[in-house]
Amino acid sequence: MTDILAVEGISKSFGALKAIRGLSFSLARNEVLGIAGPNGSGKSTLFNILTKVPFGPDSGEIRIDGEAVTRLGPRHIVEKGLVRSFQTETDFESITVLENVLVSMPDADFRTGAAAAKARAREILDDFQLLDQQDRIASEITVYDRKKLMIATALACRPKVLLLDEPAAGLSRPEVAQMIELIRRINADGVSIIVIEHIISLLVSVSNRLMVLNFGELLAEGAPQDVIRDQRVIEAYLGPAAAHV
Repeated sequence: MTDILAVEGISKSFGALKAIRGLSFSLARNEVLGIAGPNGSGKSTLFNILTKVPFGPDSGEIRIDGEAVTRLGPRHIVEKGLVRSFQTETDFESITVLENVLVSMPDADFRTGAAAAKARAREILDDFQLLDQQDRIASEITVYDRKKLMIATALACRPKVLLLDEPAAGLSRPEVAQMIELIRRINADGVSIIVIEHIISLLVSVSNRLMVLNFGELLAEGAPQDVIRDQRVIEAYLGPAAAHV
């Protein structure tokens, strides 16, 4: 597999706090890369840096399909194919489910008219089993459906790489299982994915490779089952004593 995303030596500091420290990694085409780490390890900061929402790196290089995007703004990064979701549901609460998808779609989707754009938006909602709720105000649907809507709006941008930030947070066990299947289906449709999650069972289920951050640095990387048994990872999550139990 060829790399669709390459990150080389990126760093980000906030005053004396070094949030990300010279981090390098790559994402292969059609791969699902899981990212884990204790709270404050730099996971969401990494997504912020990659997408420039709301800030970019202090140093380092980011390439999509071999093209440097480090100096591009957020909109152009999306146009190059790198799109993210957020930890909380970030739909527009006061407009309808359908309108949420429409406002996320590229300008090119409207060049053949509003009817064609709406047809594509409805196709996306149908794929997410949200079509029957297209006319509901977004704030009125369930938490799980709002999470699906947020991912649907990201896919409306036609990403090559989709960044999912804790997509299963706050979900019930059956809903987590459904989210696992949704991530697998998106990946099977040809979208490369990086997913941050505290629910380790989800990461192990969907990831081809797992990366663990700690204090803004790469702590461990490899096959998910191997990484979760790594003594350094156990110690980072549970403390030094737990690593020797």
